[in-house]
Amino acid sequence: MINEGSSFKNIRQSRKITQKDICKQKISRTTLSKFENNKIMLSMANFNYLLNSIDVSFEEFNFIENGYSYKDKEQIIYFFNKIFSNSDLKYLDNLITLCDNYLDDNFSKSIKCIRSTLYMLKHIADSTDSKLNCQSKLYAADVWNELSKVDSWTILDIKIINCCLHFFDPNTYPLISKQLIKSLDKYKNFSNIILLETSIYLNLTLLFSLQNDKKSALLFSKKALDKSFQSKRIDYISISLIRYGLLSNQKGKINDGLNILKLLNDESLYKVVKEEVDTFVI
Repeated sequence: MINEGSSFKNIRQSRKITQKDICKQKISRTTLSKFENNKIMLSMANFNYLLNSIDVSFEEFNFIENGYSYKDKEQIIYFFNKIFSNSDLKYLDNLITLCDNYLDDNFSKSIKCIRSTLYMLKHIADSTDSKLNCQSKLYAADVWNELSKVDSWTILDIKIINCCLHFFDPNTYPLISKQLIKSLDKYKNFSNIILLETSIYLNLTLLFSLQNDKKSALLFSKKALDKSFQSKRIDYISISLIRYGLLSNQKGKINDGLNILKLLNDESLYKVVKEEVDTFVI
């Protein structure tokens, strides 16, 4: 961490924290001075202690050090997390280029999977014929071939899997859903995990509904409904109410969800959800 010392010093001083405030019994003034003058590297344990002392996370430190912007890999992950629609081809192409450039000089299983996911989304957005599904499923299969070998999924792995769910082989759905839930449980105390949990349970609800597995779909819809109310996200609450209402034959909940959705004034989202309702209501 030979280049981080001066950045740490700038943050420390800007927060009016002295070396004496930080050192205590954990680290010596001499060691801290050498680090801040970029003369030595610190162990990860000592570096984490210093960051905790100035109330800055590792992610935020990297962001500040890079001129209040993300570095290459963090930038890719940031933009990937912002994907709400697959219709912006320019956005997808730019992100694919970032992945290509990063992978030219670095190894990352996750970035490889993100790139395959982006190609999958690009084919969905850029094709109108039946060959689309085949090509999209091939990219999704690449993702699954990579991540199915991983013993423990990271948050990023979980997000990638969630993005590809509807294009995996249906035979893998029970295994994937089981592993997703197991992985989510490990992160149950992680910050803001509730939004990812809700999104995944909503996707699993739709996935098993389309496979006519009503029992599994109803189970996941109930989990999605519980999580959505915990998240206090109005879009998630409305969709969860609708899907739970569809599976439990409660028209009142369907209507409640549609009425809440109208408050968002998002015509494209309302149209998609209304089509889903019309498809499943007999």
